[in-house]
Amino acid sequence: MDMQQKVRWLGLDFGFNILNLNQIVSFTVPTNTRSIRVMAKIGMKFDSHFKYPKLSSDHHLSQHVMYKKYKD
Repeated sequence: MDMQQKVRWLGLDFGFNILNLNQIVSFTVPTNTRSIRVMAKIGMKFDSHFKYPKLSSDHHLSQHVMYKKYKD
């Protein structure tokens, strides 16, 4: 497990066990395959596509993908 994965696992642990969240979401642009791969490796599942609201709809980074993980 690389450092990026360890940090994300710690983030999930903190969110679920310390903050007592029921779900954690993560999003990125579809071309950011490295982040998508890490999200999948830590057990997050694809949820949806959406347009980032702070960017104009024709901006090249406006399209995003969202991944979610629910508390076990």
